[in-house]
Amino acid sequence: QRFYVDLDLGSEAYLKSFSSKSRSTFKRKIRRFADFCGGEIQWTAYRTPEEMEIFYDLARQVSVRTYQERLLDAGLPAGETFRKQMLGKAALGKAQGALLFHEGRPVSYLYSPSDKGIVRYEYLGYDPEFSRWSPGVVLQWLVLEQLFQDPDMTLFDFLEGETPHKRFFATGSRSCA
Repeated sequence: QRFYVDLDLGSEAYLKSFSSKSRSTFKRKIRRFADFCGGEIQWTAYRTPEEMEIFYDLARQVSVRTYQERLLDAGLPAGETFRKQMLGKAALGKAQGALLFHEGRPVSYLYSPSDKGIVRYEYLGYDPEFSRWSPGVVLQWLVLEQLFQDPDMTLFDFLEGETPHKRFFATGSRSCA
């Protein structure tokens, strides 16, 4: 299955699409992370090439700690080729990055290229030291909340793969091969 979020729903309707138990669990995770951070969640979205340079350097600091990179060789790619591609997409307005912080330290990242209103979930990772505070879930929600406000974006595509994270956040899915 290829999961996605229909951004045309709007954040309010999207949140209502979850069961009351899921909404409660979700809100609790966000509140716990905020409490862990002293009451306020610190995160930043990056879009311009200059911002994406900053994003890349900070996201790589997180990526080297993730199981995706250590065990699967699937972290945010290191190297000049990927960096140039990412900056080229940013220059065209077709890429964004997001970082979640704890006390100024990046703890989770999400890199999402986009095209024709479709944002792709390409690379997400978090520092396992912070896993009990669900930083990947918190950052995913913050990014989706922002995307719901962007009238140019219509779909958040989780790409192929059936992880619990994708299934939880999705509003629908399609079979793919």
